[in-house]
Amino acid sequence: LDRAVSLDPTVPAFHVSRVVALKALGRLEEAVAAYDTAIGLNPDDADCRYNQGLTLVELGHLDDALAAFDRALERNPRFPAALNNRALVLQDQGRLNEAIDSFDRALLIDQNAAEVHNNRGLALQDVGRPEEAIFAFDEALRLQPKFAVAHCNRGDALCEVGRPGEALDSFGRALGIAPGFADAFCGQAVALLKKGDGHGALGALDRCLELAPGHIRALAFKVIALHETGRVDEARALVDPARFPVRTSLQLSPRYAGLNDFLSALRDHVLAQPTLAWEPHGKTTRKGSQTARLSPQGGGVFADFVHILKAAVDRFLGGLPVSTGHPHFFRVPREYRLSIWATVLEGGGHQLPHIHPSGWLSGVYYVSLPPTITDDDREWAGWFEVGRPPADLPVVAESESTMIKPEPGLLLLFPSYLFHRTVPVRGAETRISIAFDVEPLSFAAPA
Repeated sequence: LDRAVSLDPTVPAFHVSRVVALKALGRLEEAVAAYDTAIGLNPDDADCRYNQGLTLVELGHLDDALAAFDRALERNPRFPAALNNRALVLQDQGRLNEAIDSFDRALLIDQNAAEVHNNRGLALQDVGRPEEAIFAFDEALRLQPKFAVAHCNRGDALCEVGRPGEALDSFGRALGIAPGFADAFCGQAVALLKKGDGHGALGALDRCLELAPGHIRALAFKVIALHETGRVDEARALVDPARFPVRTSLQLSPRYAGLNDFLSALRDHVLAQPTLAWEPHGKTTRKGSQTARLSPQGGGVFADFVHILKAAVDRFLGGLPVSTGHPHFFRVPREYRLSIWATVLEGGGHQLPHIHPSGWLSGVYYVSLPPTITDDDREWAGWFEVGRPPADLPVVAESESTMIKPEPGLLLLFPSYLFHRTVPVRGAETRISIAFDVEPLSFAAPA
């Protein structure tokens, strides 16, 4: 293909074919550049712009991907696949109402697109409209009755609205279509926990982990199911409170006068973010604001932060031994991308117990803290807690939890399956933190 391009660089198809080979080699940045060349030769090619958008999504360059989909739609306004994937990017950025609008536009063009109905249901669920989400999943299933993913998503939504019995039927239908569907076993386990059946939940979770070793959501709920069935030592081995969260710090660049100088610049950067939204839909932030994914593009203090954060993550992963028998640490990421966002809590602000299903390792870095966070506060206002399960699970057993007092410049690292929350902040001053996930792209080969 390189030879073909060198003989006649004016043929767009040569560059597009070259993209296919580059993507197969994992050379995504070069693939994007090859798309640019093809687009320059044929600016009205909507398909090329759309496919470039898909590649940019793979790279995690969501703003650029959104722009590529928009440019494709300028050339072809009746392009439902571009509208669907545009909506998925908006959803990933936390712009959920815009995402639903984009899904709706896609369905005006093709109302029989079961996948779009399913994706729209997920967005409706994220904005806190689970009953409408169930109708969207029902429509997807009317069009495609053997859509196992839609059955599973319908089960999750039914669980959310307190109908675990019906949810079990949906998960059963998903598994009848796809017997090896790990997510459906995990959803089944959550429904069983909500019905008080810890033993049944544990069996479903074990099946999920057989099919998908390291499944983050399954590990999170397995800790709860182990406590519910009296297997406390096994639960403790997963939570490992003596080991996690890891407390560490960042090695600052000499361009900053000190920690306070760095944190002050980082604080100003966070507060200036246009995506900072109050109690964003689908998130666990209460009485506070949260950004969409933050990008280091453009340099400045945040680019510095990402650089030194990645160095700290690399050091941690590099020193992490592979534990052959552990359901999470049996593998360690070799390549990964960082997904980063910031949270600003006001008085009374807190985060509900949650996990990070798309991560492998998660963390939080403390930028600015109110003076009401103190060592001797027995109510732990503003502290970070690991181990408390969500309030909507009718658990009987008491789970072990760990309280950590945040400090400016403290970096916490922990496996993404650990439930964690922020205790409500006291006082009027803000509490600013930056959270992140290490999202694996590949894993190191076993020794």
